[in-house]
Amino acid sequence: GIIIGSWDLFVSQVESIQNLASKGVHKEILREGARRCLLRTIFLLDDIVAVTKEGFKIKTDLDFSILEQK
Repeated sequence: GIIIGSWDLFVSQVESIQNLASKGVHKEILREGARRCLLRTIFLLDDIVAVTKEGFKIKTDLDFSILEQK
């Protein structure tokens, strides 16, 4: 059904990201590969948020005080 098909697609996406992320372990990863891995991760997270009931709350006011040196 739709859920199984979606689950298979989800698993496939996670495996694809894992494979991209693991490439750097055995050889140097190229900028394009790192970019592709980052973008696929972002798209996967967006898909996860899309299926949640209320989504995730986003902080619009960031606290930059932790970046200040003491």
